[in-house]
Amino acid sequence: MLEDVPPGSLDDRLRLTVLATSDLHCRVRPRVVSADAAGREGGFSALADMLQDLRRQNPDLLLFDNGDLLQGSALADRLAHEWRADRHGVHPVIGLMNALGFDAATPGNHDLDYGLDYALRAYGGAEFAVVSASVQRQTDTGDWRYVFPPWTVLERRIAGPDGRPRDVRVGVIGVMPGETAHWNRAALGPSIRTLPIRQAMAQALPDLLRQEPDVVVALCHAGIDGFDERMPDDDGAEAMARMPGIDVVIGGHTHECFPSDCPAEDRGEAGAPTPGTGSDPRGLLHGTPVVVPGAYGERLGMIELDLFAGEGRTLVREQPTSRLRRVVAPAPGTRPRGPALRRLERMQSVVERAGDRRLTRLAAPLSSTLALIGIDPGGRILGEALAAYAARSVEGTPLRHLPILAATAPIRSGGRAGPGNFVDLAAGDLPQHTIHEFYPFSDQAALITVSGKGAAAWLECAAQVFSHVAPGREPGPLIKASVPGYFLDTLWGLDYRIDPTRPPGERVSDIRWQGQPLDPGAQFLIATNAHRASGAGGFIAASGAHLSGILDAPVQDVLRDHLTGLGEVVPDTRPAWWLTGSDWRAGLHTATSAAAALPDLPHLTLSDGGPLPDGMRLVIVAPRIREEDPSATA
Repeated sequence: MLEDVPPGSLDDRLRLTVLATSDLHCRVRPRVVSADAAGREGGFSALADMLQDLRRQNPDLLLFDNGDLLQGSALADRLAHEWRADRHGVHPVIGLMNALGFDAATPGNHDLDYGLDYALRAYGGAEFAVVSASVQRQTDTGDWRYVFPPWTVLERRIAGPDGRPRDVRVGVIGVMPGETAHWNRAALGPSIRTLPIRQAMAQALPDLLRQEPDVVVALCHAGIDGFDERMPDDDGAEAMARMPGIDVVIGGHTHECFPSDCPAEDRGEAGAPTPGTGSDPRGLLHGTPVVVPGAYGERLGMIELDLFAGEGRTLVREQPTSRLRRVVAPAPGTRPRGPALRRLERMQSVVERAGDRRLTRLAAPLSSTLALIGIDPGGRILGEALAAYAARSVEGTPLRHLPILAATAPIRSGGRAGPGNFVDLAAGDLPQHTIHEFYPFSDQAALITVSGKGAAAWLECAAQVFSHVAPGREPGPLIKASVPGYFLDTLWGLDYRIDPTRPPGERVSDIRWQGQPLDPGAQFLIATNAHRASGAGGFIAASGAHLSGILDAPVQDVLRDHLTGLGEVVPDTRPAWWLTGSDWRAGLHTATSAAAALPDLPHLTLSDGGPLPDGMRLVIVAPRIREEDPSATA
């Protein structure tokens, strides 16, 4: 780890700059965040410009990608279906990374969404190291073997203060969440496993350290510990920063930004920033520089280390710093484009033209800005599509008599990805590409069998996203910092209440099916996605549900066909469920647009609490009807 340099030796130090990207999700174009000259950020286009500038300024820098690269956009889906290495050459995303001079990368969990063979073919064209100590395949003899090399050692020459180059050996190890193989069971099958991060590091790190690298960089496709309480507490970037032998940690997966003056989820009373992970201003955790560079190329992580160019392996403890740089796109047409970027942009243009074709018409605006309090018209549409498809799929089978529910979650509800992470659609023609607004993933639809008792447990599992709100107190955060909003599943077809003043496990009440109290012994089908059906989020384990089958259509196709059949979509803004309880107030972090037209709800009062430092808006939520009021029915 980091050690102090003897006095008087600093003239021999080397400056090593590490740059990091993560969770690019195959986004090419920058996102428009404001109307000013610096209002477009992220995407490969803007990122390529910044990286080329930084390379010219410092040819010795190291550049790493931390995964979730190949999935997450309409272009990614099209490439997964059409790209073949033998016909089209190097995967266009990997080709651009080759051109930009990436030094190493590790796959993320979503890079396996299209199957392991696709990931291997795509990364097979890399001119940089690709490492993962997590992914293993079972051989015919029953042994488990690494699919990617678990680590590598980069040999680099870095110029010192006197201009004389010196040799530096940089070890790189990569890991992803151990749950990945379960999340992607439909795409990976039983012969692929992903080790828990701590186990993966325990197996591979000692071998790397025996190579005696000067610096060890951990590409950890996981967030800072404590930002997701459903992830084991030893499986995150903060835990990795405590590991002996690790000098630099690159985090990802959760789309959070670290270091940050005011992380989106790290809030105290009604939006006031509070100390989070205990890092110091230099972006160190437990003395180790850590960076988590958000998502979509909108932030670039930068870590600077001063190496002592003497005997042994020594780093200057006082010098390491980590920070994020906003990736701002230059004005269109002002920068030359290399052939790799032009190729990717041409493909993006083709996808955009296809995506601009009319899908249906939206009769009124549709937004996910209040989805975390049950106003989720997009989720309702997806739930209706899944339920209808499930009903057709079970015709003529023994399951045809079971009532069908649908489970959806507000995937785009702000949170770690910030104020741009909402569905916000204007009335009018709805183009094809908005399918990714509703559901950005490529997995299949799935059916689960569950009892009434299990359905109630499913809802309690979902209700864990809420903070424990104390009655009569000043408003605190409504949503926990430690559980992402996309774990707030709604079971469409059931009516129910959620009381955030109750402890976890006792929050959901008055559950009704077709107006009648839910029978614990009744049997239901839940239509959902294969990711949730595989056990992601803990819902299967909590509810005792059983997988009935993976259906033969991707969720996106199910939704597309449903919307096309509707002709016109009228967003239904009735509450999916009711927040209840009495005498409490809590702060909801949402988009600025939500505060401009807060709805008049029968069961809640909503008031504007003002802007937040991260670009979000605070809305104060309070119950309108007391819990004992007989008119308060879901």
